[in-house]
Amino acid sequence: MCSVSDNSSRVKKGGKLQENGYICLGLCFSTVFCSTVNLLDDKLVDMAFITTFTGLTDKWFYKLISEGKFPKPIKLGRSSRWLHSEVHAWMQERIELSRTPA
Repeated sequence: MCSVSDNSSRVKKGGKLQENGYICLGLCFSTVFCSTVNLLDDKLVDMAFITTFTGLTDKWFYKLISEGKFPKPIKLGRSSRWLHSEVHAWMQERIELSRTPA
């Protein structure tokens, strides 16, 4: 789990909203993305965005979700949405993993 601290607020870990409006996403895929995201600066994206962005199918992503390899959706009624920052962090991790020597 990641945690972020600053002098102006208390910090909570693992996806808990902090007093300053930031949330620790627990996205420790790499040290680059182990940070907080201001929810007001982020946006929600749907599966159509994710499949267009990556060129992969929705079935593939739901398989990854069930295996714990892709962030779980935020359920809003019958709709599912993801934070753009989570999708971006996941994609960045995949890029980094594909370019590291074996």
